[in-house]
Amino acid sequence: VLDAGFDTTHPAVRGLKILAFRDFVQELAEDTLDTSPTPLGDNHGLAVLSVLGGYDEGHLVGPAYGAEFILARTENTAWEWPLEEDAWIAAAEWADSLGADIISSSVGYTTWDDGTGYSPEDLDGDTPRITQAADEAVRRGILVVAAAGNEAQTEWGSLLCPADGDSVIAVGAVDRDRKVASFSSRGPTADGRIKPDLAALGVDVTAAWKEDGELGYRQISGTSFAAPLVAGLAALILQAHPDWEPIQVREALKRAGDRALAPNDDVGWGVPYGPSALEAEETLYGRIVDEKGSSVPEAAIVLKAGDSLWRTTSSQQGWFLMWGIPPGEYELEVWSPFYASYTARVLLPEWDELRTTLRREGTPPPTLVCAPNPVGPEGAIFSFPLRGKAEATLRIFSPSGELVWSWVGKLYGERGVVRWEARNMDGRPIASGIYLCMVEVGGKRMATKVGVVR
Repeated sequence: VLDAGFDTTHPAVRGLKILAFRDFVQELAEDTLDTSPTPLGDNHGLAVLSVLGGYDEGHLVGPAYGAEFILARTENTAWEWPLEEDAWIAAAEWADSLGADIISSSVGYTTWDDGTGYSPEDLDGDTPRITQAADEAVRRGILVVAAAGNEAQTEWGSLLCPADGDSVIAVGAVDRDRKVASFSSRGPTADGRIKPDLAALGVDVTAAWKEDGELGYRQISGTSFAAPLVAGLAALILQAHPDWEPIQVREALKRAGDRALAPNDDVGWGVPYGPSALEAEETLYGRIVDEKGSSVPEAAIVLKAGDSLWRTTSSQQGWFLMWGIPPGEYELEVWSPFYASYTARVLLPEWDELRTTLRREGTPPPTLVCAPNPVGPEGAIFSFPLRGKAEATLRIFSPSGELVWSWVGKLYGERGVVRWEARNMDGRPIASGIYLCMVEVGGKRMATKVGVVR
């Protein structure tokens, strides 16, 4: 744990297995600089450590309770100088020498007290020295979890270093309703990557605190307290899967995020669900795009191996995620109206995000289209002109005029795309025959006939 100091007399952390402690600020500073730990720094580190792995029955339990801890003071809250960056790098090297598995960092940097330092344009994952060190730690086998920062409403307005690292798990803050905290730093990075990577509770987090000499607890907010929650979850995952590399743990957490199908620069891949992360090895995750790199929504994705079959569709942002797929070799098929179908062989487990590019074939007509038509057991995709943001209603009727299936929702872009599984409103497969499909968008109606073959 790299922080601004640690008061380890609090009952929430008194029983932790602390293997070593070093104060790199004092070790590296010149005699002319006051490096004394501050009450704020000691409290900040205490709070972070308690959220990460503390335990006090009836008050608090951290997700990494029972782990072994190495503590390093790398920050001084009284000033901001490059010395702190040097201290962080030295502490990371020390942690590596001691065999650390995870670095949890709730400190970060932008500019120094003399006005020098970094700019938001430097947050490209390569420029800041601390970011280079964090990525190197990951390369050496240490998972690095860093607070994204509390700069959303400041003049800086972006992430803190080293959260911009492409191998670093940057963590933003949400409240108990999973709404992004107003202060939580947003992305993207200077080179256009989505950041933060994940989010966790960072508003009114229960943490150990020392006030006027009294040891107690307080509700505290900040990405500093969201990051240790994710670091603690990562520790549990590593305990269950000690053979996983840091990048695999990071990918597992992203796939288990509640925004895995719609990541954004507010919360990244969202709040991860631990039990799902444990099963991430049996997943296939990726994105469907066109030749211009734009997302292809509602593309049909089928994975086959012998008699086994997995099916899903891509989200509005083109992302897809399949669960419960045993290791092995599979045939992947992807298709969407007005695109050439795509087939490939896939070997699982696959930890890289699978980016599939579909080649457009022809120009979409200004009407409602169903593909394929006739519709088989695998279902079909309806495509229709949208021309912007609109609410659409799609209905399918039997030859006698009975409503078989309907869909209502808001769509965006030039064309709306809706997936139909060839089932009725109760989820049962419908009989073979000719059906009427009607869509209403912005007061205009379009219709087409659809054949179903079983």
